[in-house]
Amino acid sequence: MSDQSPQGPLARLKALWARPTVRLGTVLFIGGAALGLVGAGGTATMVQHTNKTEFCVACHVYDEFYEEYKGTVHHTNATGNRAECADCHIPHDNWINMMVHKARSGLKDAAAYTVGGINTPEEFEERRAVLAKEVWARYERENSMRCRRCHETEAWDLTAQSQAAQGAHQAVLSGNATCIDCHKGIAHSIPEGALAAYQDAAGEPVSAQLASARLAMSDKTEPGAAPQANDADPAAPAPDGAKLFESCTSCHGKFAPGPKTMAALSPEAFMSRIETHMNTGGTVASLSEAEIKAIHEYLKSL
Repeated sequence: MSDQSPQGPLARLKALWARPTVRLGTVLFIGGAALGLVGAGGTATMVQHTNKTEFCVACHVYDEFYEEYKGTVHHTNATGNRAECADCHIPHDNWINMMVHKARSGLKDAAAYTVGGINTPEEFEERRAVLAKEVWARYERENSMRCRRCHETEAWDLTAQSQAAQGAHQAVLSGNATCIDCHKGIAHSIPEGALAAYQDAAGEPVSAQLASARLAMSDKTEPGAAPQANDADPAAPAPDGAKLFESCTSCHGKFAPGPKTMAALSPEAFMSRIETHMNTGGTVASLSEAEIKAIHEYLKSL
């Protein structure tokens, strides 16, 4: 029996196609598939375009902010590996989360820059402290996952790092710390609003790393408590050197930076060593002179 007979496959196919519902269904299916492909391609193109740093800094309020970023190691470095805006400010754990974040951030920014009163670099600067703290809080909640996209803990060679870095990164590996605890002020300087409460004895703003450490310490105090000062309060109880030393071991480990070696130093030499370490940031940056002396006395008692 040939395909041209009434009972052949071709005849049955023609009969099926003659039904209006089949023709309509086929057209809708092909049209829907075509629209889906166009939509997927358009979405991918949109995501690729809006993830570019050039798109992010197109708003004029970011002019000075962008210039600041260009002077950091995340923009220019020896390896040529550049961290773009989207690498740090957009989640990449899954596509849906990324799209939701982009939509929410886009609407929020559009509202802020049209009716929210941010229309100049100066107005943006006034809000930077609040915005920075929001980003820091998000990084803490996410365990700095955006840092870890490039800085994989599994690839760390701790033996190639400084002693201070080894201790801090051991705390990260043990789950007691996260990247943003120490690395605020890396791609963008810490805003003046966040630095205001953290000044040295001469009233000058401290370094970004030092401010970051003090911010981290103040976040662990009771709500409303003032940041710890460098000068001891005569009315305050005597510092507990043993307890304070625990803050050292949380990053440096129990036997670093060498309790016996540090204990053997004179009070002046010990203070000088600690002050030098303060310049690199870390928990020590928040200690008062009385607390440093208490740590020294505790080490001498071991």
